[in-house]
Amino acid sequence: LTFLSLQGGKYHNNFFQCRNGRICVSYEKVCNLVDDCGDGSDERMCKNNFQCKSSGFYISLVQKCDGKVDCLDHSDECNEECGKEIISGLLLKILAWIISVSAVLLNAASVIRGLLIMKGKSDAALINRVLSTLINFGDLLTGFYLLLISVQDTIIMGSGYCEKLFLWLSSDRCAFLGVMNTFGSNISLFSMTLLSVFRAVQVTGKSERNCSIRWKIWGLISAVTVIISIAIPLIPLLNSLEDSFVNGMTYKDIRFFIGSANKGDHVNILGAYFGKITNPAISWRIIRNLLNLMFSNDYSKLSRSKIHFYGYDGVCLFKFFVKSDDPQKLFVWSVILINFTCGLIISLCYGVINLRARKCRKAVKCMMANNNSRREDKHSRRLQRNITWIILTDFICWVPFLTTCLFHSLEVVDATSLYSVFSIVILPINSCINPLIYDNFLRNKFNGAVRVVFRKRGKQTTAQFEMKVATRPIHNLT
Repeated sequence: LTFLSLQGGKYHNNFFQCRNGRICVSYEKVCNLVDDCGDGSDERMCKNNFQCKSSGFYISLVQKCDGKVDCLDHSDECNEECGKEIISGLLLKILAWIISVSAVLLNAASVIRGLLIMKGKSDAALINRVLSTLINFGDLLTGFYLLLISVQDTIIMGSGYCEKLFLWLSSDRCAFLGVMNTFGSNISLFSMTLLSVFRAVQVTGKSERNCSIRWKIWGLISAVTVIISIAIPLIPLLNSLEDSFVNGMTYKDIRFFIGSANKGDHVNILGAYFGKITNPAISWRIIRNLLNLMFSNDYSKLSRSKIHFYGYDGVCLFKFFVKSDDPQKLFVWSVILINFTCGLIISLCYGVINLRARKCRKAVKCMMANNNSRREDKHSRRLQRNITWIILTDFICWVPFLTTCLFHSLEVVDATSLYSVFSIVILPINSCINPLIYDNFLRNKFNGAVRVVFRKRGKQTTAQFEMKVATRPIHNLT
């Protein structure tokens, strides 16, 4: 059955007959992302749309898998083509487990050993041990952070993470993990800086003065370092600073605000309802009050949650990647500058120590007949190797990261996709290396285990070679 309309003395086929047989709509309403028929037949065969699973609403096909949630049930972003996980990719998942377990075991052993051998130490040895233990404690927290992220990704959420994305990003667990990791990184880096300064002062000979009060001063400095280390990750979570650090709001079953809604999204909706909002710096408190006025009594218990500072990404890391229009950029770049300064101080101090060690080695070479001199030369060589590893690992981890942060901030590149790589591999790898650098006992045990493995491997290879020679047929040359 075809419906025709008479226009200008001619019949035209301008109508689409809905499958229910009761309604005809203009062809202009076919494939327009709106169910005009009521049974979806005017949109069903179209190639330009995607239908949300639970609501049945249609969105443009280009909105599918574009990184922005447009369906209430997240079906446009959580499907076979573009599902999300906290840690993407099998390789990253494996590395996360290996690095986290290694960091936890090595640093836990080092912290326990450090606490057991602190008694009976001289002032200088006690300061060295306290700062080294703080470094290991910070790295232990980093290891625990990565281990808990791996558990959350692999065991607790798995493939269901995509549908629970914004619940996770706004959760207290995510905030706790972000604070744990940031505190661990800060206490490790700051203690490493203090230890570098202390050792540089020691080798210059200036540490011999005022020995009676030296350990008290360094103890006070260490306590202040711990306070600063915990203050930095907690500042972004203060309610009084939410206008600077809250990234957005997420709502339950409110179609106006799907996914994470930032201030701009709220201003657009509220402006359409109340009239144009002229204040671009509107606060979250005012937004909440206006929303309470906007919705009827049926929505008196409006379910909403803040996407906090650590909810920038599923790994709940400190938001290092900021752009020019981010309100957090001043705070973030201040922290980055502090980290850079610490790295520079560490390099300079160990440069001084290295120069001093070289001078000692030259002096020792003139007295090589003495056994004590030989031991000093061996100790000097070991110290230089440790210094090289310290500077090299810090350079490999932090220089690429800081460079990426700078390029992302200047909008030269969009480094968002690299966030997981840095948070899971590049930055935490130091947590596995530091115990082997700063703890001689662990390093010797590790080196001994490696030698045993290679010795056994070498014996197996030799035995296999001898077996091949023994079983080789001997040809008669006559």
